[in-house]
Amino acid sequence: GHIRILRFYVPSVQQSKIRGRTARSPHVVTNFKMNKLTLILFIFSISIYGQKSECLCFNGEELQLEGAEPQMTFMLENGKTYNVCGFIENKMSNTQILISDFNIFDCESGELIFESLSQNSFINFKEGVLEIVQMDLLRFGENWEYETIPTGLVNIHYKDSIIDKTTTRPDFKNHKINQKQIDEFMLEFESIDKRNEKEGVIEKIEKLGALALIGNEKAMKILSDFNTYFNITENELALEMLATTINRTKKLVTTKPINNTRN
Repeated sequence: GHIRILRFYVPSVQQSKIRGRTARSPHVVTNFKMNKLTLILFIFSISIYGQKSECLCFNGEELQLEGAEPQMTFMLENGKTYNVCGFIENKMSNTQILISDFNIFDCESGELIFESLSQNSFINFKEGVLEIVQMDLLRFGENWEYETIPTGLVNIHYKDSIIDKTTTRPDFKNHKINQKQIDEFMLEFESIDKRNEKEGVIEKIEKLGALALIGNEKAMKILSDFNTYFNITENELALEMLATTINRTKKLVTTKPINNTRN
C-alpha cells in the first residue's frame, strides 16, 4: 500500500516478475513545494520505513517472485512473520490454501525457508505449525492414467530456538503398475537410434518418471540419457519437463524422514 507522510506520496514503480509476467504499480504523486535536501531526506526515511513494514515476496532458487503480494502470511513462536509466495489455486481461509509452485520467506530478511515445485500443495497453519501436504499427478493408473498422489508431508515450526522442518516421503514402491503395460512401453527403447519424434515425447517422460519412482532403475537410466533416444534439443517444453521429472524423482525416491533445521 501507499505510505503517507505529511500528506504527500513518494513516486515509485514496483515490478514483480512471475513466470515472465511483469506487473507495474505506479504510486500517485501530488505537488508539494520543499527544498531539494528536505525531499531527499523524506524519500530516504520513507524507503527505509517501507522496507521494514511491508511483507512482499522475494526471488527463490527457481521461482522469480520479487515484489509480488504473498498468498498467505503466518507467525511462528519466535515472533517472526513469514510469507507464502506462489500460484494460488484456492484460498479456503487466511490459514488454509491450495497452491502450486511456491516459496516461503522470512518477511524481514528475505531468507528462503522452503521451496516447493509440486503441482499442488495444501497448506494449513494451526497452533504454531505450518503443515504442507504435497500432491502430484503421476501416471500410476491403469493404462497410464493420471492419479493424484501425495508425495510429501512437511511440518515447519519453531522449536528449541530453531526453525524445525521435517519432510516425510511415502514409499512409492508400494504402488503397482501393470507389468504388461510396463513391458510394452519399455520395448520402445530397445533401439537407441536417435529419433526426431515430437509427438508423445512428454508422455514418455512422464511414464518413465512414474516407473523410476517405483524403483525401475532402467527407467531412471533412460531418463538420464533421454537425448540418446529422442532429439529434443529444440523442444523447450520437453527439455523443461525432462529436467523437472529427473529432479523431482531424485528428491522423492528418499523414503526416510528428511530433517532440516535453520536458525
